Amino acid sequence: MFSLATTQYQLGRYSEASQLFLKVWEGRKQLVGDGDTKTLDAMCNLAWAYYEDGRLSEAESLFATLKDVRPGVGQAHLMTLTAINDLALTCYQERRYSEAEALFFKVWEGRKANLGERHDKTLDAMCHLAWSYYHQGHYSKAEPLFAKIRLVRAELGEAHLMTLAAMSDLALSYYRQHRYSEAERIQVQVLKGRKAQLGDENAKTLEAMCNLAWTYYQQGRESEAEPLYAKIKEEPRRRLTLGETNEETIDAMCNLAWTYYQDGRYMEAEPLFSRVRKVRTELEQAHTMALVSMSDLALILFQQRRYQETGIIQEQLLRSRKAWTGNESKETIDAMCDLAWTYYEQGRESEAQDLWKQILETWLTHAGDEDPRTLRYMFSLATTYYQLKLYSKAGHLFHRVWEGRRLTLGETNEETIDAMCNLAWTYYQDGRYMEAEPLFSRVRKVRTELEQAHTMALVSMSDLALILFQQRRYQETGIIQEQLLRSRKAWTGNESKETIDAMCDLAWTYYEQGRESEAQDLWKQVQAQDAK
Repeated sequence: MFSLATTQYQLGRYSEASQLFLKVWEGRKQLVGDGDTKTLDAMCNLAWAYYEDGRLSEAESLFATLKDVRPGVGQAHLMTLTAINDLALTCYQERRYSEAEALFFKVWEGRKANLGERHDKTLDAMCHLAWSYYHQGHYSKAEPLFAKIRLVRAELGEAHLMTLAAMSDLALSYYRQHRYSEAERIQVQVLKGRKAQLGDENAKTLEAMCNLAWTYYQQGRESEAEPLYAKIKEEPRRRLTLGETNEETIDAMCNLAWTYYQDGRYMEAEPLFSRVRKVRTELEQAHTMALVSMSDLALILFQQRRYQETGIIQEQLLRSRKAWTGNESKETIDAMCDLAWTYYEQGRESEAQDLWKQILETWLTHAGDEDPRTLRYMFSLATTYYQLKLYSKAGHLFHRVWEGRRLTLGETNEETIDAMCNLAWTYYQDGRYMEAEPLFSRVRKVRTELEQAHTMALVSMSDLALILFQQRRYQETGIIQEQLLRSRKAWTGNESKETIDAMCDLAWTYYEQGRESEAQDLWKQVQAQDAK
C-alpha cells in the first residue's frame, strides 16, 4: 500500500495518495505504536500529501505533532529539525511569514551546529529564512543572507545553476531596496549564465529576462527593456504547440499577462488573465490556481477602474476562499483586503471600513501590533477613516503605523516616510498645524538626505510650505517656495505644470507679505504661460 501511495504522490494524484498514506499511518500505529520511527515516517508522508493537495491546515497539524514528538531524541537532532522545517514550510505557504521566520531560524541554527555552515541543508534553511524576511519587507535582513549563500555557492563555479539562483535572489533583494544599478549588474550575469546553461527558451532564462527588463524599466531605460519584453511575449506562441491546457502553456500565458501588466498595457493583459482563469477552472483547479487566476483578473480590472466588475469577481473569490480555507486564513484575509479597496474606490467607504475592521481584528489574533501585515492593515483602515473625515481616528492609527514602522523598518524606509507624511496631513486636516509642521519638516529632511530632491523631496517642501502658510509664517514660507521654484525650473523646465504651480504659490505668499509688485510679476508670467 505504501508503494502505491508513493506512486500516486509521484504522479501528482495527491488526494488518492493521502487516502492511502492515511491507511498506512493508521496501520503502523496499531502494529508498532505512535512513537515508532516507521509510524512517524508515515505521518510525515501523509502531511506532505495534504500539503501538496492544498489542505494546509491538516498538513500543519501533522507537522506540528511531528515537531513535538521528535524532540525526544534531542532538540538539535536532524529528524527534529526536519519536522520543524516541514512545519515552517507550511506556515510559509500560508504566508504566515513571521511564524515561518522563527521556525526557519531554529532550523538554520540547528543545522549549522550539526552539519556545518556550508552544508546544502544549512544553505537551504538560510535561503528559506532569507525569503521569510523578504516577504515581510525586511530586505536589509534578507540581503546579507542571500549574499552569503551566493558566496558559498560560487565555489561550485559562477556558471553553476545553484550559483545563478543565489545571484538572482540577491539581485531581487537589491531591486526591492531600489538599488537598481547593483541589481542590474547581477541580473545581467544571471541572464548570460542561464542562456549558456539552459538555452534562450527555458523558463528560468525567461524569468531572468523578465527581472532584468523590470530593472531597466525602473531606471527609465525603456529602450533596453523593450527587446527583452519582446522575447518574453513570443514564448506563449511557441508553447501553444504543447496545447492550451498544458501547464507550461498556462504558465507562459500568465507570465505574458504579468509582463503586459507591468508595462501598463492593461487592455492586452486582461484577455490573457481571463483565458488563464477559464482554463484553470475547467481543469478543476478551483481550490488553488483557479482562485489565483480570478485574483489576477480582478487586479487587471481594478487597474482599468472597472470597479463593478472587479467587485463581482472579488465577492465570488471571497466566498470561495472562506469555503476552502476558512474565515481566518491568510488567503481569506487577502481576499477581504482586495474587496475592501474596491469598495473604497467605488465610494462605498462604510463597507470598506467594516471589512478593514474585520481584517485587523482577525489578523491581530495571529500577530502583534508591530507585524508588517498588521501595520499595513492599520494603514488601510486609517486611510478609510481619513476619507470619511474621521481625522481623530485616522490620526491615532497613522501614529501607530508610523511608530511601528520606525521600529521595524527604520526612519528612512519609504513606508515609514509615507506613514509620517499621512500622519502630518491628518493633523493638517484636523487643524492641528503645530503638530503637523515638525512632521512635514522631518519628511522633507529625510527625503532630501536620501537624494530624492527631484521627486518626493520637492513634494515634501511644498507640504511644509503649505503648513507654514496656514500659520501665516510668510517669510519662512517664501524662503522654501523660492528654493522650490528654482528646483522645479531646473528639473521640469520653465513651462511645466509643476513650475507654474510653484509660481502661483509663491505669488500668493508675496501678496500676503505685502509685496504686491513681485506677486504681480509672477501672476503675469503665469498668465503668459497659460495663454500658450
